[in-house]
Amino acid sequence: MFRITGVAIIALLFFYSCNQNSFDKVKDAKLERVGGIVVNNQFDQPELIMEGLRVDDAKSIAYGIDVKHRLPFRFSLRTGDFHFLGKKGRGAQELAQPSLLAVIDGYILVYDTILDMIAYLKDDEVESKIGGFSKHGIWLRGLYGYYWNGHLITAIKEPDKLNALDFDQAIPIALLNLSDSTLTKAGRFSPTLDELDSLQKYPLLALNHDTGLMYYVFRSDYTVMKLDLESGETTIASSYKPLKMRIRTISFDHNNAYHYSLHFSKQLNEDRAQLIGVDLLKDQLIVVHQNMQAEFLDNRDPKFLDYFGVVYDLPDLSNPREFTLPGKLLGTWGNRLLIEENDDVMEYTIGFYEFTE
Repeated sequence: MFRITGVAIIALLFFYSCNQNSFDKVKDAKLERVGGIVVNNQFDQPELIMEGLRVDDAKSIAYGIDVKHRLPFRFSLRTGDFHFLGKKGRGAQELAQPSLLAVIDGYILVYDTILDMIAYLKDDEVESKIGGFSKHGIWLRGLYGYYWNGHLITAIKEPDKLNALDFDQAIPIALLNLSDSTLTKAGRFSPTLDELDSLQKYPLLALNHDTGLMYYVFRSDYTVMKLDLESGETTIASSYKPLKMRIRTISFDHNNAYHYSLHFSKQLNEDRAQLIGVDLLKDQLIVVHQNMQAEFLDNRDPKFLDYFGVVYDLPDLSNPREFTLPGKLLGTWGNRLLIEENDDVMEYTIGFYEFTE
């Protein structure tokens, strides 16, 4: 179902060679703040809200995983009202280490790494659990996935292939059938992704539920890949490279003790741009990166982070526009970008921004 033929690969490369030279004049896009909320729970504050929030547009509710508190959460985008979901533990209605979240009608799906179970949460509590991913020999990557046609879709790492730097054979996306626990792998690696090592070689995903098209970008890359979930066909959607994009030149050696030092971390983070968000507005695709200055690792001051992105019109992604962000992109809500403005847990502020042109 998900095979890529030799003819398809040639077509991909041809499209890439044509597409990469087709962006002579790229306009800038501007953001305007149109509102915001303070996320607050006077009894139990969130400790860490990560980018990639899953939003139920109809209910105006955002869902995520607090990796420090080790629980999923929800909060209202109307009022900022915040609640943790489920309880900590290893029992039938408890979660030990939630590591992946997806939203479906009436339920929240949460994968628990320690328990290797997928929990169905309804009305803020665990209702049931099914078996997880460990038997399939893959490692899940990223905190967020998607539900589509009875499957939980996630970014993955195939350790046997990526540790050997076999990028031609490695597959970046998995579809787990929730009814029988069978797993199908799909997608391919970007032709512009650095192949220096296996560090962060996984994509961030954005699914258009109406068309069944999955858009994805790798963590240190810029090319937008597109997977048709119905046919299994993988193509390059855009090869536009942002002007601020830093392409990695330094490799990471897991066996080199120096590469775990603060000094090397500073070198590595200055050497690359890091993808932090891929998301959909109603008729646009958003891809956001950050450039980090070495000083950020000393004090975590956000002034040493530079957020920049590209907005593409769907469905053909032929009109990319670059933009800058005043803070970290957390997700999207309708036509609004959710941007972190203040990360103080007692006054966690999210601004709502829209494109003005």
